[in-house]
Amino acid sequence: MYNLKINPELRDFIPPLSGEEKKSLEDSLLKYGYKGAPIYTWHNYIVDGHNRYNLCMKHNIEFPVEELDLGDEATIIDVMEWMINTQLGRRNLPPQQRIAVVKKFEKKIREQAKVTQGTRTDLTSSPLDNKLKELAKLANVGTGTIARFNRVMSSDDEELKKKLLAGEVKINTAYEKIREKEKPKENVTTEPLQTIPKTYQEAAQLFGGLQQ
Repeated sequence: MYNLKINPELRDFIPPLSGEEKKSLEDSLLKYGYKGAPIYTWHNYIVDGHNRYNLCMKHNIEFPVEELDLGDEATIIDVMEWMINTQLGRRNLPPQQRIAVVKKFEKKIREQAKVTQGTRTDLTSSPLDNKLKELAKLANVGTGTIARFNRVMSSDDEELKKKLLAGEVKINTAYEKIREKEKPKENVTTEPLQTIPKTYQEAAQLFGGLQQ
């Protein structure tokens, strides 16, 4: 039995399985044992197979392990790119969760670019932007959808953002809610306009008639 290491950043990079998906995986492992692809690691850190690893350790089920060979100069950026290419396509994730993965990668790759600028030529501005465009295509979302997602995530509605990332509300629905909130309210004057009558006839019209 292998004792593997867990990097929280890699573990949380791809959205976790739902409760139903995890239960189905556990039932399958208990009934048939470990089947399918090995648990992939990078320097002994789990890259693909966190759920399988935890369930196998829980039930003392043997499992295969394969170390990824990403090259001597590979960093966590290369690992995340491998995860997107490998895992994002096989998971039936809603658009907002796919975009969230790409946004995480974008943030990480820009942070890495600042640190390693000058040592890795593949993280300069132009190749970096091209890489992000390729990943956006892999996420299978259009630029308009990404723009609406960004609009919601930059709002101050924390509850709506949580629901969006959890897949409880669609991007367009959340976007329309934000737009509705941001619409300028019409100025409604509750005080009646005060008009000073200049003639008897105006006064009579204003006050509904005057007693003689």
